[in-house]
Formats: sequence, structure tokens, C-alpha cells
Amino acid sequence: MLLADDTEAAKPYVKDIAEILKNQTVDPSVRSSAAYALGNLGEAAKPYVKDIAEILKNQTVDPFVRSSAAQALGNLGEAAKPYVKDIAEILKNQTVDPSVRSSAAQALGNLREAAKPYVKDIFDFLKDKTVDSGARFGATEALVNLGEAAKPFSRCLLFASKLTAFRCCQRTERKISSIRRRYQRPYCE
Repeated sequence: MLLADDTEAAKPYVKDIAEILKNQTVDPSVRSSAAYALGNLGEAAKPYVKDIAEILKNQTVDPFVRSSAAQALGNLGEAAKPYVKDIAEILKNQTVDPSVRSSAAQALGNLREAAKPYVKDIFDFLKDKTVDSGARFGATEALVNLGEAAKPFSRCLLFASKLTAFRCCQRTERKISSIRRRYQRPYCE
């Protein structure tokens, strides 16, 4: 969304953007873009932080929109700190879509100091083998952002990152091999 790149130009439209995010009849991709924009508008979006948090917590909202709401909160820094506990609850809730939990982990990582009490929860999400490794990548990023607070988990983090990269490479190699086999044609002279 272009407005997110120019805070001053977007200020007159912040209320409208927030209304789009809250409107459940709007297409989820548009609502997601509205959350993204608000997350990048800094001070101008402060009055709507509570609304963004409510979107994140609402389990009836599309996961794509909720993920964007989590990322928006992570980008809003100080204004989102009152909602750190809510973000952590989303991360810990195993019934929540993994992409939303991954975005919650990333948001906590972006909120740094305020998220330090939840480092172990982020690490537990990273270790959860029932969650897709792509979704767990958000936890890796969060722990890196949390720096010293994540240091007790750094050895395990390094191992998990290497293992995730290895598994992704394996899957990619299998897909490439499958494609090669499918499209190989007998050599003709």
C-alpha cells in the first residue's frame, strides 16, 4: 500500500484505513493491507492500536488479517506495549492458526524489551514440531531480535535454524528432482 510509505500524506486517511481494517465485509486481503499500512504509520496510527489488538484477538477474523494485525502491533513499538501479554497469549494458543502465531512471535521480537518475559514462550513455539517449520521461522527472527534475553537459548536456536534450513533444502531438492524427472525427455539423435 503506497500510503504506508509516506506518513504525512497518509495522515488524513488514517481513520479511513482503520475503518477498512475493522470492516468485516471488506475482502481479507484489503483488510490485511490496511493493517500493514497502520503498522507503518507510527504516531498517526496510535489512536487505533487498541482496534488492531482487537482484530488480532478475534478468532473469527481471517488468519491473514490477524497475521497482519500482529505485525502491525510489532511495528508500532511503544504504543503496542500494553498489548504484549495479548500477543504472547496468541503465540501460546495452539488452536490459533500457525501463521498468526508466527506473526505474534515476530511482533514480540520487534517489541524487544517489553517482550523479554516471553522469550521462553517464543522458544517453545520454535521447538514445537507440530507446527510447520516455515511458521516457526518467525520465532527464530524474534529470538534474534531479542538479543541478550535469548542468549540462554542461542545454542538450541542455532541448531534449530540449521535444521530448518536443512529441511527446507531437502524439500526444495526433492521438488527439483521431481520436476526434472517429469520433464526429462529421452535423448534423441
